Amino acid sequence: MSKLAITKMQDTLSLEIVDFALNYAKEFGWAVFPLHSITPDGFCTCGQASCKSEGKHPRTKQGSLDASADPAVIEAWFADPDLPESNIGVATGKISDLVVVDVDTDKGAEISDLVFGDLDYTIFNTPKVKTGRGLHFYYKLPAGVTVKNSASRLGQLSTFAAMAVTWLPRHQSISPDATISS
Repeated sequence: MSKLAITKMQDTLSLEIVDFALNYAKEFGWAVFPLHSITPDGFCTCGQASCKSEGKHPRTKQGSLDASADPAVIEAWFADPDLPESNIGVATGKISDLVVVDVDTDKGAEISDLVFGDLDYTIFNTPKVKTGRGLHFYYKLPAGVTVKNSASRLGQLSTFAAMAVTWLPRHQSISPDATISS
């Protein structure tokens, strides 16, 4: 199992991928599951030469429907030697009370595209992930509200809200390393 070393003020803490997955479940209540990752030679662990979603698609049979916040399930998945080096996926929607807005700046989207009318700019005070194409903004799904997946139907913005899959840092992909900030 791979380890990620985080250095802060000369202290080094080694974390396993399972620690990241468990933290997302515990701290945010998100239902997570294993995704494929990238092999050292740059291919998806699914083994498909023509894979169009390298390191971003589920390793479980039912994908986001298998997602869980149960520590025992998460530990079993991410410690499973048959699923080495898994990336972490999160199921959006009611299961995680999560909506993710994807802003593809490499396709011309701008962060200001998230602002409509007189919306308060505190909309940006949320966890965000820098992706290979732009940014993902993570928001709590408001109670009683239904948000559908939009997959680029909003220009270069997409929403992931109805049992969609989005990946979380610590994630291996062909694109540059992801970072999370708040």
